[in-house]
Amino acid sequence: MGLKPERMSIAKITVDHAAGRSFLSNIGAKLELELIDLVKTISIEPNPPTKKESKTIALLEEFSRLTDLIDSLSLTNKRQKIDLERDELEEINFEAEKLFDRTGHIVAEVEKLQAQKQNLSVVRTAVQSLDALQGLDIHDVQDFGTGTHFYAVLGFLKGIHSFRLEMALDQLTGGEFIYKPISSDKTKNICLIGVMKRFSGPLDRLLSGLGFEPITIPPKIVGPPEEAKKKANALLEHLELDYVTLKEKINSELGNEINNIRAMTEQLEIESTRISLLQRSQLKNEKYIIWAWIPKRQIKSLKRMTAKIDSSITLNIIAKPKLQSEEFPSSIHNNIYSRNYEDLIHGFGTPGYNEWDPTKVLSILMPIFFGIMFGDVVDGFIVFLIGLYGLSLSKEKYSTNSMLSELQTYFDKGGPILVTFGLTAMVFGFLFGSFRGLGGEHAHHLGLEPLWFSPEAEGGQFALLEFAIVLGILVISLALFMQFINLLSHDKWEAIFLPGMFLVFYISLSFLLFAYGPDPMKWISETTGSVDLLALQEKTAHSLIGHNLGLDWVADMGIPVFAIGPVSYPMFFLLVSFLLTTIYHFKHGMDGMSEWLDYTITMISNTISFARIFAYNMVHGSLSLVFIQILAGSGEGWADVLPGMIIGAPVVIGLELLVSFLQSLRLCWVEFFGKLGYQGTGRKFIPFKENRWFTAITG
Repeated sequence: MGLKPERMSIAKITVDHAAGRSFLSNIGAKLELELIDLVKTISIEPNPPTKKESKTIALLEEFSRLTDLIDSLSLTNKRQKIDLERDELEEINFEAEKLFDRTGHIVAEVEKLQAQKQNLSVVRTAVQSLDALQGLDIHDVQDFGTGTHFYAVLGFLKGIHSFRLEMALDQLTGGEFIYKPISSDKTKNICLIGVMKRFSGPLDRLLSGLGFEPITIPPKIVGPPEEAKKKANALLEHLELDYVTLKEKINSELGNEINNIRAMTEQLEIESTRISLLQRSQLKNEKYIIWAWIPKRQIKSLKRMTAKIDSSITLNIIAKPKLQSEEFPSSIHNNIYSRNYEDLIHGFGTPGYNEWDPTKVLSILMPIFFGIMFGDVVDGFIVFLIGLYGLSLSKEKYSTNSMLSELQTYFDKGGPILVTFGLTAMVFGFLFGSFRGLGGEHAHHLGLEPLWFSPEAEGGQFALLEFAIVLGILVISLALFMQFINLLSHDKWEAIFLPGMFLVFYISLSFLLFAYGPDPMKWISETTGSVDLLALQEKTAHSLIGHNLGLDWVADMGIPVFAIGPVSYPMFFLLVSFLLTTIYHFKHGMDGMSEWLDYTITMISNTISFARIFAYNMVHGSLSLVFIQILAGSGEGWADVLPGMIIGAPVVIGLELLVSFLQSLRLCWVEFFGKLGYQGTGRKFIPFKENRWFTAITG
């Protein structure tokens, strides 16, 4: 669990033909190996499948079609795990054939349910489409569009084509047309289009080009539009009742068999994957030669497992493969906390084999950035509760509503992160004395005081801005130091100058700015004494630390500054580092100097970028306060401010949660990763895993 991807070795495993399936079964359940595709890597011919393997693949196709039909109807999903793992593939095939022979009545019932679902869809569409005909002088909806002089069609059209269609109709007919759209869903509209009979041909060609889908009203729905709509609603109600009744009957009477079908499909998929992997290995003298990437921590387990499976298995480990770093897969192995942030790392790019894995650092920095921006006790507690809700979710608890289900997916995956974010927001909320938008004087009137300082108090905004910049300097310095160490570890000694000497230059310059201010004359003249790194002025230092806890002695502590020759040591390091980096880049001509100048400018902009922490904290507090002041008026008591605090919470938390998250991520991706030299061009390690939802291995 270091700060770099796991060190990888290559395993060469020689397995008897008969033991190949058993070997894959064990590593798929117990180990992490990424099998190397020899067909793709060294262009060998794939091994031909045996008769029993071909039969397995054919059975999988049949079961997959049946399972897809079952899943499309959202039938029971009991997930009662069944042990279908067998010693021989023939046994799997035999049991699959037996089960498939019993599925005739299930197929009949499921197909009947599917037909009812299709009828329901047709009638629902008819009910919606009849809205477009309301108010029209039509004797019978079945005769719609068949007049002597008028031609009309009813159907679906993509919403993005609506304006284009209207323009084309206007040009085609000279404005003599009917176009009546009715919103149906996010992408399609049900629409009525009518033109004079002579334009029917051009209209059909136009609609065909726009992907128009005609709607046919079922024969049972007849009469004028108003009467037809009543008949359609009655028919829809009847069909919905029949559909629900049949679905409940299937779930009740055939639920176990449906679970067996799903389990067998899963087992056949696993078998098919094993067959494919063995086909893409080397087969020589009735033995499979399997090559695989393996993390070094798994080598001992692989040796124990191969000895246990079959004594005839031979194992050779190439501890340090002589390959380019780009050819190695990257496996990032983090602790239970940090691994929640791995998707954010992969979203930027998987770390290269010889790059730092920044997951652990990001898992510390992001909550801090978020906590400062969002800093509020009450709002942080609400985010914490949302995170707990996400932790309690499982796929079985997801809503049947697709939009709500998608939202629950985000809460499920982001639950641990939201819990951490909520806690850090609460911590900084207490430090800043912010309670649901109340801070500074507003909080003081209600007896709420900050533990550190309030950004809304006098001098507090400047203190927060300064704190954000100091934090940025520390983060960028950390990134440069990590880049320096990584480059040296790969014998890139030019790292001494960049980023090494530049890091010294950056820290020295920051020290001087915060110690003496922006006046360079003071950097030279004040060569001894004691200075406070955190403040430009004594009163600012006092507001930054020790203001409310009586820690005045902290503000008096400083870092001693002594002279090295005629200048202080910060100035000495600044001059030496500047001189060395300048000489180094001068040796590379104009390209080197332009690189140095670009590096300096980006360093300044990256540092200033951390001011967004201050800005978004101010926005969060101000936005919360707007709701409170609008509803509280001139009152300052709890009864006056509570309505605004409650009503403003959903808007502020929803908006600021997203914004603060994105800005925290941006500071990591752009500022930290940029100065870390992180490229994210690695290839993710993908171990062979047999994921089982409906099957289990109990033996």
